[in-house]
Amino acid sequence: MVYNILTVEELRKNLRSKLEHYNFPKPYLLDIDKEIYREIMLNKEDNSFAIPFDLVKKLDLSNFSFDNVNIRFLNFKGSTGVVINPENVYNKDLSYCVLEGAKIEGSMDDAIIYYTNFKGTEGIKINPQKIRGKNLAGAVLTDTTITGPLDGVYIRGTVFTGSSGAIVDLDKIYKHDIKHTELTDAKIISGDLALSDDSDYDKLDFEEQKVKKYINIKRS
Repeated sequence: MVYNILTVEELRKNLRSKLEHYNFPKPYLLDIDKEIYREIMLNKEDNSFAIPFDLVKKLDLSNFSFDNVNIRFLNFKGSTGVVINPENVYNKDLSYCVLEGAKIEGSMDDAIIYYTNFKGTEGIKINPQKIRGKNLAGAVLTDTTITGPLDGVYIRGTVFTGSSGAIVDLDKIYKHDIKHTELTDAKIISGDLALSDDSDYDKLDFEEQKVKKYINIKRS
């Protein structure tokens, strides 16, 4: 069944107006054909949302598929019914997303996740060797499990606080760049300095102090 652009635009305008004035205590579940639902909600050009997502979050999205939807920059905190499979979203691109509030199903392999905020998610496992471009810059990895090495991975500005399994070899990360990186809860090692559990470096109070001491020794 084909719907002309004018009809879709009218339906979209009507929905947006209702959402702007919607103050009921719980999100509203639209009883609507899934194909029409997608046409109303998404821009044809790039499959991004045509209605501001802060308004969209007033809906119960349990009957809306995020397959092939452009979710870049979306903040899912406070949303209802959102299920995301990283393998099926548009271009496998989750960059700049806040994923709290969404249920994540599927693998992160080949996903784009720089500047993605995972805090508040559950059960997510990330192998840094398998993500797109080996780029974790700016990602907040809180509540995730890191399952592979970070050799050659870009971690500038990455937050490891609250994650598990991360082992950072300062000799092997991309360009040795840890500017603005939070290494709390990551194990820091170095082929040159052998920062083991028994080393004097582990007696320091903060992981950041290990890094600073490592850098000073490397530069001397």
